[in-house]
Amino acid sequence: MRSAAPAPVVVPPFWELARLLADPTRAKALDLLLDRSRTPVSYLASYCGVSAQTMTGHLSVLREAGWVSVRRSGRYRYVELAESVRADIAVVIEHLGALCAPPAVTSLSSHRELAALSRARTCYDHLAGRLGVDLLGVLVERGGIDRDDVDPDDPDRVTGADCPLHLGDEVEAVLEDMFGVRLELPPGRGRGIGACMDWSQREIHCSGRFGRRLLAVCEDLALVRRRPAGRSLEITPLGVERFSALGIDCA
Repeated sequence: MRSAAPAPVVVPPFWELARLLADPTRAKALDLLLDRSRTPVSYLASYCGVSAQTMTGHLSVLREAGWVSVRRSGRYRYVELAESVRADIAVVIEHLGALCAPPAVTSLSSHRELAALSRARTCYDHLAGRLGVDLLGVLVERGGIDRDDVDPDDPDRVTGADCPLHLGDEVEAVLEDMFGVRLELPPGRGRGIGACMDWSQREIHCSGRFGRRLLAVCEDLALVRRRPAGRSLEITPLGVERFSALGIDCA
């Protein structure tokens, strides 16, 4: 008696997504576009170290997948991530980065850039890097955020959870004590905060509407400022002073 053929296995074609990210130029371009609006194609090509013609070919692949849009304004062409997938691409890049070996450092400039990215950077619309992770730690320690993915019998062991972060009842008071201003928090506390895996720290930082607001407050108070290129953030002298008062090492 012949055994029945096994049922076909149906899985999402994630290899198509992998194909889009497998090219270093496309991956670098997507990383730069995460927190930028319209970016000139010529600038993107220069940033990635390729010709404009080569970059156009890569953008055609990404546009066909629905990941970017390219528009002409006068003599120039501009590219930006499609709003419908921007947040998802940020999550994919951060999570894949956490699985990768540390980036190779081949020069002094690459060492400085890696150090800057690891210290503080944007991740789509929220804070990442050591600053983002440490701010979450302070918020948890002060009771502003509840975290339910840590084993109480072994605080160094993090357990799995879909979204282990929840805004605490005293979050407004905690934030006002930390930053000296009253923050307008998004409605729907349980749905306003997310957790994003940080590739440089191998830990989570705040995302979602709360994470977006936290970054905006740090920028509004001139604690951090964006750099002309890339996603790294500069911690200002005022930021070093304020964060150090919270027990955060900004070195």
